[in-house]
Amino acid sequence: MERFNKNLLPRECRIISIKTIEDERGNLCVADTADLPFKVERTFWIYGVPAGKSRGGHAHRECAELIVPLSGGFDIMVDDGKSVEEYKMTKPNEGIYIGPYVWCELKNFQPNTVCLVFASHPYLSEGYIHDYESFRDTKITVHKYTAAQAEAWDEFVGKASNGTFLLKRKFMDYHSDRFVDASMMYYNEKGNLVAVLPANYDKENETVWSHQGLTYGGLILEKEVSAVQVGEIIKLSMDYFRMMGAKRLVYKPIPYIYNNVPGESDLYWLFRNGATLQGRGLSQTVALQQPYKLKESRKSGIRKAMNAGIKVEESKDVAAFWHVLDQTLSDCHGVKPVHTIAELELLMSRFPDEIKLYVAQLEGKVVAGSIVFDCGKVVHTQYLAASAEGKQMGALDLVINSLITEYYADREYLDFGISTEQGGQVLNEGLAFQKETFGGRGVNYDAWNVELN
Repeated sequence: MERFNKNLLPRECRIISIKTIEDERGNLCVADTADLPFKVERTFWIYGVPAGKSRGGHAHRECAELIVPLSGGFDIMVDDGKSVEEYKMTKPNEGIYIGPYVWCELKNFQPNTVCLVFASHPYLSEGYIHDYESFRDTKITVHKYTAAQAEAWDEFVGKASNGTFLLKRKFMDYHSDRFVDASMMYYNEKGNLVAVLPANYDKENETVWSHQGLTYGGLILEKEVSAVQVGEIIKLSMDYFRMMGAKRLVYKPIPYIYNNVPGESDLYWLFRNGATLQGRGLSQTVALQQPYKLKESRKSGIRKAMNAGIKVEESKDVAAFWHVLDQTLSDCHGVKPVHTIAELELLMSRFPDEIKLYVAQLEGKVVAGSIVFDCGKVVHTQYLAASAEGKQMGALDLVINSLITEYYADREYLDFGISTEQGGQVLNEGLAFQKETFGGRGVNYDAWNVELN
């Protein structure tokens, strides 16, 4: 081997030394499974290659190979789509590891060359990429997000298969002072943006979160991204975060109800990379296009509110509702709202079509309400609250019923949000039951732990 570059990214080729036993009788090479970079599923060899002919000229989608010159020698060209290197292979006790998505070509065969190949997968014609242009289009590069790319980020999220306005920079960055951003952007070989990952870095705990300040924050994908490319993106992300010094990634995938097309390839690759479930929040979600017969208790609350003269309407008076919300959270849970009045007003000014406030009023006084995040096919009740007076009159029942039957009746889902605490270890059964009486059924909001070391 004349030279070797150990950093052919994104797929790292490397030389593997094969165990060799030497004595006066000659040399013996042993290829034990434990000493090879993968479990061997297929073995084949090449010999008798005519002068001037070459072998290879393809890449594999999943299969890895270890190529060994048993006798003679040859040159091998490896190409990861960004850099090209050539090596001269002549040692029968050394092989070159070629991972998936590396284009390789064997040429300049010496006379009487025998080339042995160990493969990680059985032969499968669909696993080969024979067209070089198609191969180049599969290559992904990763770049750290900067503020200069905010417009490109938001434009991409707006067109993505699973993007929502909560994942746009205009929303995420309202609390940017609380987090060290570690968001990533991924491009294919043509320079087109195909995925983004909202993330922040907790340096003290050596942890990357996706995203600590968001309800969810997994990969946001262009509609044409393949499962294999998602695997490459996950690997690139892990490598990048490891290089930053992080020891783990907490990944909070976007729940499936927000996907415009099926898209849970990221969960598959988390599994493949040994991720473990760290937390699971259970939300109650109403399928709006599947009529649900309300429980009598809910009907009674709605009638009581209507008979009392309570009216539900859209409002801009954030402060009036926030004080009701603040009192409710303080009395019931001993906490304060996640957002301040100023933050809610800022977000509503940035997203006037997506963030709405609906209140129940009695004689001009707000007695209940909900702040709704409109994500298109899904509407999410970010906050629900009623004053003591409003609770007695069923005001919140009337608000929820108005959202379901009037304001958002044409959508697919109304998501109430999680009814769990302590990472999902505790279910607030009363809260869950209240949502279920409107037809809500379980949807998981997960957090996965990926060890990076």
